[in-house]
Amino acid sequence: YYQQAQDVEYKEERLDRLQEAKLLYQNILASFWVRDKKMPLFYLGNCLYSLGEYKEASEILQNFDRKYKNDYFAPWAKMKLAASCEQIKDYEKAINSYKKILEKHPQSSICPQALLGVARCQGLQGEWSEAQKSYEEILSRYPLSEEKGIAEIMLQRLRVQAGL
Repeated sequence: YYQQAQDVEYKEERLDRLQEAKLLYQNILASFWVRDKKMPLFYLGNCLYSLGEYKEASEILQNFDRKYKNDYFAPWAKMKLAASCEQIKDYEKAINSYKKILEKHPQSSICPQALLGVARCQGLQGEWSEAQKSYEEILSRYPLSEEKGIAEIMLQRLRVQAGL
């Protein structure tokens, strides 16, 4: 019970800190003239996502993507944008965001994760054969990645579920 109580306290404290950070980033963006807003936008998007405010997170991260699409943080912002869209069940927008990562940042370490996101969203839309192709692409393009194991399991599940 002690550990459970500590876990609950930790989660509440974390949520309080995220709320505080969210307000600070919103205040910075609204009240201060900041020439380069990429960091407050990026971190605000992350805070909103962590707080479960996915629609708001997607709006902020789209803004980041429009303004800083060639920035170092762009692949991670796109990944969080895609995940936010996925959470609000806008699977088509999520797929497009994941695919942009694969197109614009093909050497990024998050590409296997992005392709896994594409496959997952395709499956959620009932596009079984497209999802199968995406999972198979993970196996062929990223054979040493952690996502390979997930793709293998999901392929098996997909074959049983959809009869592929």
